[in-house]
Amino acid sequence: MEESKQNLHTLQARIEELERAVERSGAQRQAFAEVRDAIWQMRSSDDLRQLIQAVWHALTMQGVSFRFCGVNIIDPDAQPAMVIYNMTNSAGEMHVYKYAQLDDRPLVRIWREQQITYRSNLQKEDIYGEAGMIEQGIHSIVDIPFSHGTFAISSTEANAFSSSDLELFQYLAGSLSGGFQRLQDLLYLEERNRDLEREVAERRQAEAAVNVSLALQRVRNESLRIEHPEDWHSVVVTCQREIKGLINCDG
Repeated sequence: MEESKQNLHTLQARIEELERAVERSGAQRQAFAEVRDAIWQMRSSDDLRQLIQAVWHALTMQGVSFRFCGVNIIDPDAQPAMVIYNMTNSAGEMHVYKYAQLDDRPLVRIWREQQITYRSNLQKEDIYGEAGMIEQGIHSIVDIPFSHGTFAISSTEANAFSSSDLELFQYLAGSLSGGFQRLQDLLYLEERNRDLEREVAERRQAEAAVNVSLALQRVRNESLRIEHPEDWHSVVVTCQREIKGLINCDG
C-alpha cells in the first residue's frame, strides 16, 4: 500500500512537471511569436525600440531573473560608433546611450571575437575590467554577439543564468540579427526610392528647361517674321500660347 502511494506520488509529480514544461513551451512560443511580429512590423529605424521591447518581454515571460537587458549597436564607420539601448527588468524603461569613440571597450572586443561571453561572477573573475559594475549591484553578465552588435543581459546574482537561459539568449540574439537585416533592407529601399525620386525630379527639370528653350525659339522665329506693325499681333499670340504651355495662367 505504501509503495502504491509512493508510485502515485511520483506519477503525480511527473504529471505536474510535464504540465509546467508544456506551459513553459507555450509561453516560449508566444514570446518568440511576439519577437517575430516585431521584426516584420518594422518599417524604419524608429521601430527598433518595439523590437527591443519584445525581446525584453520574451525574457520576462520566460521567468528569467535579470537586472538589465540591452542591445549594443556597434558600427565603427558610423557617428556615433556605438549606441546602447538598455532596459530594466522592473518597469521596462528604456535608456539610450551614445558613444562617439569605440576605443577598446569590452563590448567591441566581444563583438569582434563573435563568441558568446558569460562572466558568471565578476567578483571572482574580471576578464574585461568590469569590476566597477559590482558597485551597481551587477555580479554576472552575458553578451551574445549578433550581426550589428551584442545582446547583453545582467543579473544582481552570481552564476545567475543556466544553460537553457543561454540557449534562449542565443535565439533572441539571432532574432535581433534578423531584425537588423530587415531594417538594413528597408533603409536600402528608402535610399533607392530617394535616388529614384531625385532622378525623376532631375529629368523633369531637364525636360522643363528644354521646353522653355523651344518656346523661346518659337517666339524668336515669330519675331523674325515681322514685316509690318500689325505682325506684332502674331508675336503676342505666340507668346501667350507658349506661356500657357509652360505655366498655368489666364492671359
